[in-house]
Amino acid sequence: MSGQSIERYIAGRVEQSMGARALPDDVYAFSLWLHHEDDDPRRPVLWLGSDTETQVELVVDAASSPEEARWNHAYWQQDTVTEIGGQRDLDGSSAIEAWFRCGVGLWFTDEEERADFDGTIERGQAMHEAFFGKAAEAVALIHERGSSVGPNGAPLPMIVHELEYSEEIAAQNRRVNPDGLLPPGFFAWCRGDA
Repeated sequence: MSGQSIERYIAGRVEQSMGARALPDDVYAFSLWLHHEDDDPRRPVLWLGSDTETQVELVVDAASSPEEARWNHAYWQQDTVTEIGGQRDLDGSSAIEAWFRCGVGLWFTDEEERADFDGTIERGQAMHEAFFGKAAEAVALIHERGSSVGPNGAPLPMIVHELEYSEEIAAQNRRVNPDGLLPPGFFAWCRGDA
């Protein structure tokens, strides 16, 4: 990472992975999913994936609505293009830990957790929110650089999300994806209206 901001580090890793892979012709969106190994906020992992119109057609009857089939990551093709952070990406994990410790001053040890569990829960939530915000900023950078293109050369939406969708997830994605790139159905589904 060496002097580079964490959002630029994430964006660079995503762009590198996207450029190294041929995409199916019917890809309609990318996903940057944040979860935590062992539910530990010190170990966030971002998975980059994509979904296709073909996959939507395969799962639409199993979903509660066409919008759920299209936007709920559980129905996506689960094609992890790259993983940033976690035990399988030690470079990414080191960069993230360094950012937590030095960039935002948020970290705790196992000993601190045993001594003040409630305090580390609060710190962990702050870590999660800070890292999610930087992942969203990385998506904005990727769009600014024109790197979120699909097989036909047109920009595609990149959804930054967690396991559950909410109005907050919708608002973050509205902020970091160019106007009009995400359809109204995405926002309706996040609100539970579709």
